[in-house]
Amino acid sequence: MKQYLLILSLLFICILFLNKSAAAQDSAATKAKIDTVKDDWEKGFIRQRFEGFFKGGDSAWQKYIDENLVYPQDAKSKKIEGVVTVEFIVGVDGTITEAKALNGPEELRQSAVDVVMRSPKWWPRIQSGRQVKTLKKCDIVFKLDKE
Repeated sequence: MKQYLLILSLLFICILFLNKSAAAQDSAATKAKIDTVKDDWEKGFIRQRFEGFFKGGDSAWQKYIDENLVYPQDAKSKKIEGVVTVEFIVGVDGTITEAKALNGPEELRQSAVDVVMRSPKWWPRIQSGRQVKTLKKCDIVFKLDKE
Protein backbone atom coordinates (compact mmCIF):
# COMPACT_ATOMS: atom_id res chain seq x y z
CA MET A 1 0.00 0.00 0.00
CA LYS A 2 2.82 2.36 0.83
CA GLN A 3 4.35 1.58 -2.53
CA TYR A 4 1.11 2.55 -4.28
CA LEU A 5 0.96 5.84 -2.40
CA LEU A 6 4.59 6.56 -3.23
CA ILE A 7 4.03 5.76 -6.91
CA LEU A 8 0.85 7.86 -7.00
CA SER A 9 2.66 10.76 -5.33
CA LEU A 10 5.51 10.58 -7.83
CA LEU A 11 3.07 10.32 -10.71
CA PHE A 12 1.14 13.35 -9.42
CA ILE A 13 4.36 15.40 -9.10
CA CYS A 14 5.39 14.39 -12.65
CA ILE A 15 2.00 15.41 -14.05
CA LEU A 16 2.20 18.81 -12.29
CA PHE A 17 5.73 19.37 -13.60
CA LEU A 18 4.76 18.42 -17.16
CA ASN A 19 1.70 20.72 -17.06
CA LYS A 20 3.81 23.70 -15.93
CA SER A 21 6.40 22.95 -18.60
CA ALA A 22 3.74 22.68 -21.33
CA ALA A 23 2.06 25.89 -20.14
CA ALA A 24 5.41 27.70 -20.25
CA GLN A 25 6.03 26.42 -23.78
CA ASP A 26 2.52 27.49 -24.87
CA SER A 27 3.10 30.91 -23.36
CA ALA A 28 6.45 31.27 -25.14
CA ALA A 29 4.93 30.12 -28.44
CA THR A 30 2.03 32.53 -28.08
CA LYS A 31 4.43 35.38 -27.27
CA ALA A 32 6.56 34.48 -30.30
CA LYS A 33 3.46 34.56 -32.53
CA ILE A 34 2.43 37.95 -31.13
CA ASP A 35 5.96 39.32 -31.63
CA THR A 36 6.01 38.03 -35.22
CA VAL A 37 2.68 39.67 -36.02
CA LYS A 38 3.86 42.89 -34.35
CA ASP A 39 7.14 42.83 -36.32
CA ASP A 40 5.29 42.22 -39.60
CA TRP A 41 2.87 45.06 -38.88
CA GLU A 42 5.68 47.47 -37.95
CA LYS A 43 7.71 46.53 -41.02
CA GLY A 44 4.72 47.21 -43.23
CA PHE A 45 4.05 50.46 -41.46
CA ILE A 46 7.64 51.69 -41.72
CA ARG A 47 7.64 51.09 -45.48
CA GLN A 48 4.76 53.50 -45.89
CA ARG A 49 6.06 57.01 -46.23
CA PHE A 50 4.94 60.24 -47.74
CA GLU A 51 7.52 62.49 -49.38
CA GLY A 52 7.34 66.16 -48.53
CA PHE A 53 6.44 68.58 -51.30
CA PHE A 54 5.55 72.19 -52.01
CA LYS A 55 1.87 72.85 -51.34
CA GLY A 56 0.17 72.64 -54.73
CA GLY A 57 2.78 70.32 -56.23
CA ASP A 58 5.49 70.82 -58.84
CA SER A 59 3.47 73.21 -61.02
CA ALA A 60 2.77 75.47 -58.02
CA TRP A 61 6.47 75.38 -57.11
CA GLN A 62 7.45 76.41 -60.63
CA LYS A 63 4.86 79.20 -60.60
CA TYR A 64 6.23 80.42 -57.26
CA ILE A 65 9.78 80.45 -58.68
CA ASP A 66 8.70 82.26 -61.86
CA GLU A 67 6.86 84.94 -59.91
CA ASN A 68 9.41 85.47 -57.12
CA LEU A 69 12.86 84.87 -58.58
CA VAL A 70 14.91 88.05 -58.70
CA TYR A 71 17.45 88.08 -61.53
CA PRO A 72 20.54 89.88 -60.21
CA GLN A 73 21.19 93.12 -62.15
CA ASP A 74 24.93 92.38 -62.32
CA ALA A 75 24.22 88.98 -63.92
CA LYS A 76 21.76 90.58 -66.37
CA SER A 77 24.28 93.17 -67.52
CA LYS A 78 26.91 90.44 -68.02
CA LYS A 79 24.28 88.24 -69.75
CA ILE A 80 24.93 85.36 -67.33
CA GLU A 81 22.48 82.48 -67.52
CA GLY A 82 22.55 79.08 -65.90
CA VAL A 83 21.11 76.59 -63.48
CA VAL A 84 21.73 76.76 -59.75
CA THR A 85 21.12 73.63 -57.67
CA VAL A 86 19.91 74.52 -54.19
CA GLU A 87 19.91 72.05 -51.31
CA PHE A 88 17.69 72.74 -48.30
CA ILE A 89 15.93 71.14 -45.38
CA VAL A 90 12.15 70.97 -45.04
CA GLY A 91 11.49 70.95 -41.29
CA VAL A 92 8.84 68.97 -39.46
CA ASP A 93 6.60 72.05 -39.58
CA GLY A 94 7.22 72.62 -43.32
CA THR A 95 9.57 75.57 -42.98
CA ILE A 96 12.70 75.82 -45.12
CA THR A 97 16.08 76.00 -43.41
CA GLU A 98 19.76 75.62 -44.25
CA ALA A 99 19.44 76.42 -47.95
CA LYS A 100 22.71 76.52 -49.87
CA ALA A 101 23.73 76.64 -53.51
CA LEU A 102 25.66 73.57 -54.59
CA ASN A 103 26.64 74.71 -58.08
CA GLY A 104 25.90 77.19 -60.82
CA PRO A 105 27.22 80.61 -61.76
CA GLU A 106 28.49 82.49 -58.70
CA GLU A 107 26.53 85.65 -59.60
CA LEU A 108 23.22 83.72 -59.49
CA ARG A 109 23.68 81.59 -56.40
CA GLN A 110 22.50 84.01 -53.71
CA SER A 111 19.35 84.89 -55.62
CA ALA A 112 18.49 81.17 -55.94
CA VAL A 113 19.02 80.59 -52.22
CA ASP A 114 16.93 83.67 -51.37
CA VAL A 115 13.92 82.57 -53.42
CA VAL A 116 13.97 79.13 -51.79
CA MET A 117 14.30 80.57 -48.28
CA ARG A 118 11.36 82.94 -48.85
CA SER A 119 9.05 80.17 -50.04
CA PRO A 120 5.85 79.41 -48.14
CA LYS A 121 5.67 76.33 -45.95
CA TRP A 122 5.91 72.91 -47.58
CA TRP A 123 4.11 69.71 -46.65
CA PRO A 124 6.71 67.86 -44.56
CA ARG A 125 7.75 64.25 -45.12
CA ILE A 126 5.83 61.69 -43.10
CA GLN A 127 7.55 58.49 -42.07
CA SER A 128 6.19 55.92 -39.63
CA GLY A 129 3.25 58.21 -39.01
CA ARG A 130 5.42 61.13 -37.89
CA GLN A 131 6.53 64.30 -39.60
CA VAL A 132 10.30 64.29 -40.13
CA LYS A 133 12.90 66.67 -41.53
CA THR A 134 14.04 65.91 -45.04
CA LEU A 135 16.81 67.08 -47.33
CA LYS A 136 15.64 68.33 -50.72
CA LYS A 137 17.35 69.62 -53.85
CA CYS A 138 15.94 71.72 -56.65
CA ASP A 139 17.28 73.37 -59.77
CA ILE A 140 16.60 77.08 -60.23
CA VAL A 141 16.89 78.08 -63.90
CA PHE A 142 18.05 81.59 -64.81
CA LYS A 143 17.34 82.46 -68.44
CA LEU A 144 17.33 85.94 -69.93
CA ASP A 145 14.51 87.04 -72.20
CA LYS A 146 15.44 87.18 -75.89
CA GLU A 147 15.60 90.84 -76.91
